[in-house]
Amino acid sequence: MSNMRDFLHELLSDQTLKAQLTAFLKKYGKSGLRQAMQSYSDLQKQYICKSKNSISKIQLAEILYLEIQQHTITIHTASNTYRKYGSLESELSFFPPNEFMKCNQSCVVAIGKIKDIYSNNIILTDNTKLRLSRNYAQAIIFAFHGQRNTPDKAMHTDAAFHALPRPNATQE
Repeated sequence: MSNMRDFLHELLSDQTLKAQLTAFLKKYGKSGLRQAMQSYSDLQKQYICKSKNSISKIQLAEILYLEIQQHTITIHTASNTYRKYGSLESELSFFPPNEFMKCNQSCVVAIGKIKDIYSNNIILTDNTKLRLSRNYAQAIIFAFHGQRNTPDKAMHTDAAFHALPRPNATQE
């Protein structure tokens, strides 16, 4: 505990840093600082993709979605794709549960990369379109809205799926 106190004392003795931190706290408050620290921490998280021939480190923040076809998992980022052998269920265990979720039987989506949900489609920030299965719609919708599936907020899966706006003839 004293090491942490010494560290904080040393940080706050730097007058420039102290002024910047004070200005930040005045503008955004303690909750803003906590949120900034959490965002920074999230950016540091990595996923290790091991294939037969290579090992790659991928920042979690870069991953758009994962899909599987005949035991080959493809990890999609904005700049690259990575392939490995495995199952979606085992890969899903490596990701934060409310940040990566199945949207259909063969696909896991990064919730933070969803731009729109309509009908049975998910549109990602890079405009990739993924199919949203009725079985996963409720969980995806609640995660997208940042809500927890509590009894007072719960919506039947079919109701959640059918409550989504439908594209009109001019869309797509």
